[in-house]
Amino acid sequence: MLCEPIVGDDGGRKKRKLVPLEVFIYGVFLPAVLFAHPHRNSLGAYALALFLSLSMVGTMIALAVMAARRTDEFQRTLLTQAMLWGITGTLSITTVWGLLQFFTDVWQLPLLSAFPIFLAIFMTAKTVLFRRYRVGNE
Repeated sequence: MLCEPIVGDDGGRKKRKLVPLEVFIYGVFLPAVLFAHPHRNSLGAYALALFLSLSMVGTMIALAVMAARRTDEFQRTLLTQAMLWGITGTLSITTVWGLLQFFTDVWQLPLLSAFPIFLAIFMTAKTVLFRRYRVGNE
């Protein structure tokens, strides 16, 4: 494929910039949401909510900047396709789970789980698409 390789100014491969955010979301965010329950309306509750929401907003901004900085149109198209897979997968999972929740006695899926579901599907689709077309391996 005639794709522009992903290289930095020093000629070396760029390191994945979203890895620290992924590690944070899966290593800190999910356990904090699942296990940390500070007293409502306390300073700790406000701090935890603001800290975790800023990390999620930061990830979304990083994804948007990553898409905007792509100079190769083919890579940008693959990134857009991966995001569409992430949105489609997230909507499918939440729709099916919502209907199961409505008609049966399954446990409630937390609303905050939608973003990690999107990221997991998006990153999987991005990896598959970029490897399928061997983008950046020239």
